[in-house]
Amino acid sequence: MWVFGVWVVMGFVGMWIGGERGRAGAGLACGLILGPLGWVVAFFLPRDARDSDGRGGGGAGGGGGAGGRSTMRRPGAPTQRPRRLPLKRDPFE
Repeated sequence: MWVFGVWVVMGFVGMWIGGERGRAGAGLACGLILGPLGWVVAFFLPRDARDSDGRGGGGAGGGGGAGGRSTMRRPGAPTQRPRRLPLKRDPFE
């Protein structure tokens, strides 16, 4: 039973280290799977590209993603609805 407790503590420490870098989920996974070695991996993970206000990271390209274009939706921009495909007959009828 104590092994499970140690495993959970290693995961939480990894989550804390990853959370400091903006990647709590990756830190949790590294801590659970690799233990103390995962803490080192989580420490060296790159920081999350988003700023503290939640917008895309800056840089020379003006945002991350598709060839220097920002992939985030602008506030107030219309959303595109997915096209509906025509219904086909069920082959199992």
